[in-house]
Amino acid sequence: MNIKSPNNLAASLQLLQSVIDRLPQTIFWKDINSIYLGCDQSFAKIAGLKSPQEIVGKNDYDLPWTKEEADWYQKCDRRVMENNAPEYGIIESQVRADGKLTWIETNKIPLHDETGSVIGIVGTFEDITERQEAAEKMKKSLKDLSDFQYALSQSAIISIMDADGVFTYVNDRFCKIFQYSASELIGSSNRILDSGYHSEGFWQQVWTRLRQGKIWQGELHHQAKDGSSYWVNATIIPSLNEKNKPIRYLKILENINQRKKAEAALEYQLQKTKLSNQITQAIHQSLDAQEIFDTATKQIRQFLQVAQVGIFQLDVEDCSLTERDGEETSPYPIEVLTEGKFVAQDRASNHYLALNDRLHKLCLAEKGTVNYQQGEILAVTDTQKSKAKSVLALLDIKAYMVIPLLQSNKLWGLFYIFHYCASRQWQTAEIAFMKKVATQLGIALYQKQLLEQEKLQRTLLDRQNQQLKQSKENAEQANLAKSAFLANMSHELRTPLNVILGFSQIMYRDSTVTPQQKEILKIINQSGEHLLALINDVLEVTKIEAGKTNLKQDNFDLHHLLDSLKAMLQFKAEEKGLKLIFERSHDVPIYVQSDQGKVRQILINLINNAIKFTAQGEVRLVVTTIPVREQTILSFAVQDTGVGIAEAEIANLFNPFVQTEAGIKSQQGTGLGLSISRKFARLMKGDITVESQLDRGSTFTFTLPVKAVPVIQNDTKSTKRAIALAPDRPSYRILVVDDKTENRLLLNHLLTNIGFEIKEAANGQESIDICANWYPHLVLMDIHLPVMNGIDATIEIKNQTQDNPIPVIALTASVFEESKIEVLKAGCDDFLSKPIRDTLLFEKIAEHIPVTYVYEVEEIESKSINNQNLELENLSFMPNDWLKNVNQAACQLNEDLLLELIAQIPDEQNHIVQTLINKINNFDFDEIIQLSSNF
Repeated sequence: MNIKSPNNLAASLQLLQSVIDRLPQTIFWKDINSIYLGCDQSFAKIAGLKSPQEIVGKNDYDLPWTKEEADWYQKCDRRVMENNAPEYGIIESQVRADGKLTWIETNKIPLHDETGSVIGIVGTFEDITERQEAAEKMKKSLKDLSDFQYALSQSAIISIMDADGVFTYVNDRFCKIFQYSASELIGSSNRILDSGYHSEGFWQQVWTRLRQGKIWQGELHHQAKDGSSYWVNATIIPSLNEKNKPIRYLKILENINQRKKAEAALEYQLQKTKLSNQITQAIHQSLDAQEIFDTATKQIRQFLQVAQVGIFQLDVEDCSLTERDGEETSPYPIEVLTEGKFVAQDRASNHYLALNDRLHKLCLAEKGTVNYQQGEILAVTDTQKSKAKSVLALLDIKAYMVIPLLQSNKLWGLFYIFHYCASRQWQTAEIAFMKKVATQLGIALYQKQLLEQEKLQRTLLDRQNQQLKQSKENAEQANLAKSAFLANMSHELRTPLNVILGFSQIMYRDSTVTPQQKEILKIINQSGEHLLALINDVLEVTKIEAGKTNLKQDNFDLHHLLDSLKAMLQFKAEEKGLKLIFERSHDVPIYVQSDQGKVRQILINLINNAIKFTAQGEVRLVVTTIPVREQTILSFAVQDTGVGIAEAEIANLFNPFVQTEAGIKSQQGTGLGLSISRKFARLMKGDITVESQLDRGSTFTFTLPVKAVPVIQNDTKSTKRAIALAPDRPSYRILVVDDKTENRLLLNHLLTNIGFEIKEAANGQESIDICANWYPHLVLMDIHLPVMNGIDATIEIKNQTQDNPIPVIALTASVFEESKIEVLKAGCDDFLSKPIRDTLLFEKIAEHIPVTYVYEVEEIESKSINNQNLELENLSFMPNDWLKNVNQAACQLNEDLLLELIAQIPDEQNHIVQTLINKINNFDFDEIIQLSSNF
């Protein structure tokens, strides 16, 4: 029968249709082009067709199968027809019209015509979804069982040790993994497997737990006989006797080497990701192109695990991507791109060859049609196919990659990556990553270009400002030179001046001195005090201008301060027949926070000036508050009825060393008081202003922002005077180093009277020699010394006594903070400023050597005088001139002079000395003024 004839074909189809309707399987048939010729009702339903006739003329791509399924069905059709052989039991997946995924088992046989030629196929299939799912479940169960059996066999690594850790049993798995025979292991210590990975401390912890009868579990790193290492998960179980003491240990191991390797691989992948992020972060955060290049080369070499990378900067002025005459520019010739240099490179530690322009030229020869200007990347996987393979082979370069770096559409340079020892197939992800990095580096280069432009603009601006800057620096240098000069002069003047004043006062108390000589000594003393005040004022100005004046924020009683100032200055005003009036508004806070010392000094200076330049009338201090948002601002207005100030003089009134005409005529003062006061005020964020009219008086207004604080407790300081070293204590040796004989005599007198053993040195070199032979317990070191200064001498003494260093206390007349920092940095243990108070000196000595003093506290307590209520007659035994000097020093708040005057009180009156010292320490100058004012 000719099946190709339409009539015969129809007849055949009818015959087949009647047959297939009775078959239990789903059936279909196709022509030689895999076009469906028919199917049964079951197939039509699966394909989503209403009747089998609708299948005619369709192919698999017209049915609801997925493309992958349709491809597979047609592939099987062709194979059956081409091989002219049936295929049975083909297991296939099939997505039905309702979307359900099923599994089918298909049989396909070729159809022949009467001549035996293949004209199509007939296929049958049945739904085996349930059977397939059951088979999958069975397969999974078998796999789970197999995995369990495998895991069990893998973990069954067993050994038994005696109480001393010696093997008494090992199974075959144990011997196999560690490559020892049972006879080699039995009788050997378990340390035979020690790889050295774990510390002795680790093993001690393991065995401590086991000997306590406790199970130990953890990971161990063991070594096999051939030197290979194994990670095992270990469980060691002790077997106890009737006394609960371990007699043997069961050790069960599980080989976890593969897991450890997987963990290492994951860690490696995470590290690569981290390095990639670091590259991007460095590019985003830094504007320094060289820093970015160095970071990129280092991190990329680690990221790609290659031997060497480098960045080559081209010396091509313009490799831009502009278009000329409507056409894109062609690649630059090789000879143009050869000039340049490597600006950054990184290589593995075992590679010593540095990148150079010759290597760049060799790799550039492989460029071919690669257009670097267009951002194309060259990736060479095997240099054996390279034109320069012989040279590259000598360098052991087996593969490399070249990535262009573009700056604002201009070819700036090339990024080289070299792989040694073996060829390398560059991955698509690696190339994409490098392209991304190159883009980021291009951004960095553009940032560099902008930065260079900004630097150029700054350079031009700097040139314009250079002259002004130089002038400012010259002025600052002159100011520093002036400060240094004044500080040095202060040091050179204060030391002899204090000696002159001290000796003049001693001579003044001498009963053999005639009245005429006393008058001369009085003049010397007053002139010296005036000169010392002038030096202190000059030095204070210097400190302010040099920025070395610090603010000390105190919480203090403002009302008490004002009351004490009035009591202090009242006598001086009354002496001139003036009224001294203090007024304060009700809203002035009692307790404030500010620099109490500077506030006191400013007010004393302003009120003293008002009294000085007022012949009759009154001096009035009015204290009020100025309402300002969230801030307390005090106003201190000092008003007088004096001579006034000419308008022309007001402009320069606050300049240093400037005095008004009235001040010049009075021949008093230095012209520094107002300057210092205003600088202090402005340092505290306040100010001083003045309003004045000639012959009608002046008003100086001092404004000051303060912080109101709650009630504060008075901090009463106690001062104990040391009179001797404690008995039954060893003798202590102190070396006094000073080039001034009078200073050494003073310290010698103070220290020997207490009980110290003293030696003296006049320069730094002498102090070093004495220390080497006498070895004192402590050194009092003056800084300004001949031959060798105190700092160098201290350094040498410290070097010579490193094993048992001698404490060194520096002595200096400098009041600058830098001096203290310098001497402490040089190795001095402490610092004392001249003039030196004996109490502070003894305290400092006790801080550095274990000395104990006997104090005069007992004597003071035995006196019947109440220290807080010292009567005037208690000072009547002192000369009137002494009392006047005390009164003057208290009015000037001259603490050092007061201490010198108090030192003149006879020893039997130590209780009065202690009382006066306490009042100085508590700033009770007003009481001292009252005690001395009636003599």
